[in-house]
Amino acid sequence: MEIEPEVKLAKHRFNTEVGPGTFEHILLRCAFWGVIVKTPGLFLLAEPVWSDGKSIAYEGKGNPNCWWIHWVSGRIDPSYFTSLVEPVEYFGYERQAKGKLKIWRWEQSRGYKG
Repeated sequence: MEIEPEVKLAKHRFNTEVGPGTFEHILLRCAFWGVIVKTPGLFLLAEPVWSDGKSIAYEGKGNPNCWWIHWVSGRIDPSYFTSLVEPVEYFGYERQAKGKLKIWRWEQSRGYKG
């Protein structure tokens, strides 16, 4: 079975830039506790984590209050993502090119229905 280009790119980036087995580890975390979206032209991996609005923690800080987006290939409007998952206090990701965390309050997503 052929792996789709979006998935192949994510696997390559995680396993070469972060470390071997990283993609598989994140894929399993998202499958068990988070969300995986694969449509033509879009591949998204996200899981619930804890955040104070400036940083994140995967475990040990309290109840998850942030959807952490590990990977997105393709363009996605924040309101599309927030329509897929339960509302929490924050959602965020790390800008790959700059290594900078971007964390928003949930109500900052366009189309907020709270």
